[in-house]
Amino acid sequence: LPGSSITEVYDDANRDYAFAIEQTAAAQEAHEKSICKNIDTRGAGKPIVVFNTLSWLRDDIVEVDAPAGDFHIVDPEGEIVQHQRVGDSIIFLAENVPAMGYAVFRVMEGRRRPENLAQLSVTKDTLSNALLRVRFDKQGRVRGLFDKLESRECVAPGKRMNTIQFFDDRPALHDAWDIDHNIEEKQWDLGAPDKVQIVERGPVRATIRFTWTMNETKIVQEASLAVNSARVEFKTFVDWQEKRTLMKAAFPIDVRTSTATYEIAYGAIERPTHANTAADRAQHEVAGHRWADLSEGDYGVSVLNDCKYGWDAKGNVLRLSLLRSSIDPDPHADEGEHEFTYALYPHAGTWRNGTVQEAMELNAPMFARAVSTSKGSRPAVHSFAAVDADNVIIDTVKRAEDSDEVIVRLYEAYGQRGEVTVYLGEKIKRAVECNLMEERHEKVKHTDSTVTLYVRPYEIRTLKLKL
Repeated sequence: LPGSSITEVYDDANRDYAFAIEQTAAAQEAHEKSICKNIDTRGAGKPIVVFNTLSWLRDDIVEVDAPAGDFHIVDPEGEIVQHQRVGDSIIFLAENVPAMGYAVFRVMEGRRRPENLAQLSVTKDTLSNALLRVRFDKQGRVRGLFDKLESRECVAPGKRMNTIQFFDDRPALHDAWDIDHNIEEKQWDLGAPDKVQIVERGPVRATIRFTWTMNETKIVQEASLAVNSARVEFKTFVDWQEKRTLMKAAFPIDVRTSTATYEIAYGAIERPTHANTAADRAQHEVAGHRWADLSEGDYGVSVLNDCKYGWDAKGNVLRLSLLRSSIDPDPHADEGEHEFTYALYPHAGTWRNGTVQEAMELNAPMFARAVSTSKGSRPAVHSFAAVDADNVIIDTVKRAEDSDEVIVRLYEAYGQRGEVTVYLGEKIKRAVECNLMEERHEKVKHTDSTVTLYVRPYEIRTLKLKL
């Protein structure tokens, strides 16, 4: 369906989603088991396989069930890694996990600590690691976001980031389709939280939880900073019980720019931050995908998110639309429980300095699986596919529609051009390029395990490989 619908449509859709999620989870588990069974996990301790589904080497926090007794965790090189208990689970920092691949970590008996514990601290109004220092005011807003590497404060003077704003949302014509240009005529901010708690204080991750009540709506937000992370995350739970109300998060950033950049499908687009012309004014609410960014010549801040698509940017204030509650054609639109995460990523240079990767990592976290020891044919560390250029992303790997060949689809993400080499973890028997319909085959240059392409700005390329 192309737009908003009556209540019964969402009842049907929710049942379909539940079925799809169940089927997908079962398929993923079966494939994880199949891969793990073929890995050589022999050695001391109990193996944990950590998976990275993105096309670059990366570090991330992963979670597994907590082992019994005293233990420590080592990486594939035998180095001790930091871990932290979270309820009945543990989280640990998995570093250098190969692109679109896996690495085997191990749970070893006995309590041992890494020689150098990285800096991570938390109070009820501060989060800090070696890269960032985040300060909160009494309303739970960000009053300071300091980039330690660049010695740069990101919050505009006298302002507050992550200000939760509400608007009386009564479009003149189409209740569920429009956000009117005069939405700011009736606006209010979220007040002081009912409760502030430190819920995680460890060597791997620190988290402050803020709880608010507004009318019948309850909002719980957990601000988290990981030990090695250059982004601060805001995991948000909302029991939404409002009518004709729009909820946004506002980020006044200390930069000077006349444009904001937004991710779109397989690329990015710039839009104005001013209202000089009728066309500019018409862009009071715009679409964007996993990130939006405000940058000046040598510095900027990106807002990342995992499921929201409405934005606006005015001057140096970037805002993300979080929830609405229209009453026509569905009088109960969006009522109930919601969970979403957004994050702030300060960076040197423009959004081309890590924003694409950080946003994808937020949307596709690494995950781990405790397995039994097996004598498989695959090594303990392996990459199934990778590229040698930061600006080229492998977006899709799938079985071909009409054969047992493998489709590898990639795209250029920065608006640049140049040669890129795609590395495969299997020997290539045949390699052709095709269109999105997997037709019109053209031979491409390849070796036993690589394919080389010349990629133009924002170009989408699809390979069909016989392995």
